[in-house]
Amino acid sequence: MDPAFNAADKDVLGASDNMKVSFIGVPVRVDANVVGTPTIDRILDNKSGSLLDYDLRLLTTIANRVGQTVKLHRMFLAAGASIG
Repeated sequence: MDPAFNAADKDVLGASDNMKVSFIGVPVRVDANVVGTPTIDRILDNKSGSLLDYDLRLLTTIANRVGQTVKLHRMFLAAGASIG
């Protein structure tokens, strides 16, 4: 099985081969459609466990706001197209 993170990914994170890395992604939804996925990766250690809940809440908030913004932008473009 291929590793989830390649050497370049680990280098950016500062992780070694024996370190565990978490990867969290939350879908950006516009109505029922997924239009994107913000992600966070973090080296797992004794201190990071409590941060995973924070990461998930942060990503969820961001994804919800982006989804709302995309929907409003699309509505604005559609309204402009019908006027012009």
